[in-house]
Amino acid sequence: MKITRKRIVRVAGLLLAATLVIGAPKADAAAITTLYNTGAGTTAGNIDPNYQIVFSPAAGSTDGFNAGYTAATVAAYELQNVWPLAGIPVGPGPWVANNGISQWITPNVGGTGDSSNAGFYLYRTSFDLTGFDPTTARITGLWSSDNDGFGIYLNGIGMPNFATASTPGHTQPFWSMNPFADITTGFVGGTNYLYFAVYNTPLAGGNPSGLRVEMTGTADAARVPEPGTMMLLGSGLVGLAAFGRKKTRR
Repeated sequence: MKITRKRIVRVAGLLLAATLVIGAPKADAAAITTLYNTGAGTTAGNIDPNYQIVFSPAAGSTDGFNAGYTAATVAAYELQNVWPLAGIPVGPGPWVANNGISQWITPNVGGTGDSSNAGFYLYRTSFDLTGFDPTTARITGLWSSDNDGFGIYLNGIGMPNFATASTPGHTQPFWSMNPFADITTGFVGGTNYLYFAVYNTPLAGGNPSGLRVEMTGTADAARVPEPGTMMLLGSGLVGLAAFGRKKTRR
């Protein structure tokens, strides 16, 4: 095969690019600090700044019965120390007690334990992967809901989680925190959106609704070439440029 200047330059460029990639050190996984549990950064009865409800039963529907839906974004509130929360002094309820890691949030204004409209609620939170390699991201955690946790979605893609479905006469999802399958795909660079879909069952006497999420996330830092690799790349490019000039002058 005839060796030409063009081939030499092409091969040298490929070798330099490979050196740039291989020379980048693999970073250890770090915590995604912008990923928040429900109830973080707020107090009982107040708006949760990290979660919004982006789809819910229509505001005009009768408590306990489905009468249409709205896609308007509304606030989610941390539940007050009232029924249906477990562990309260008077009339303890069935919802697993809050702890210092996560708290229940609800669509009810002021975080009351009143009945909520029946139907689907879609809660949304966001986190930022700027500076991370999104292909290495992982989220693991627990969730609970009233009533069934219908699904978990990352950037609009459904995750394989069926953790909080109730079993009539046996168990209810809000009695405990339930693990969800690790989320390892669907991440993108920059802002990511995580959704939790909750279905509130219609009951004649009304029915409260809520969500509780307790999770952690990790990802490797985006690869950055070592200084020595950058110096090698720079010197190689300079050499290629000089080679090109030399051949041109002949």
